[in-house]
Amino acid sequence: MLLLTTWGGTRYGWGSPAIIALALVVLAALVAYLAVERRAAAPSTPLRLFRSSVFTISAVQFLLATMVLAGQNAADYAELGAATVAFMAVALVLALVMREKPLSKEIVEIAEGKAEAPEY
Repeated sequence: MLLLTTWGGTRYGWGSPAIIALALVVLAALVAYLAVERRAAAPSTPLRLFRSSVFTISAVQFLLATMVLAGQNAADYAELGAATVAFMAVALVLALVMREKPLSKEIVEIAEGKAEAPEY
């Protein structure tokens, strides 16, 4: 995925055979990973965790932050350009999180018996 996001649009065009092949490899690897995790007795990433919107948004935020940091190194952004890209990614994630019920409210509701704890 790192090669796909760093080479796409810089070294190769987004529609080039190399980028399309990399995208297919990334997709195949993701499908294989999910299939193995689904069958594993003790998966490294229990897929049921993604039922929680808080966990899912946190995972997406981590992925975006990692891609921004890798992208700034690969594209040789100046500090201001890298900070701008990182700020836009964080702002997007914050907007998504603010739409969801805050985790602290969910914890309080569970503690007060007004809601049941999700099974992870």
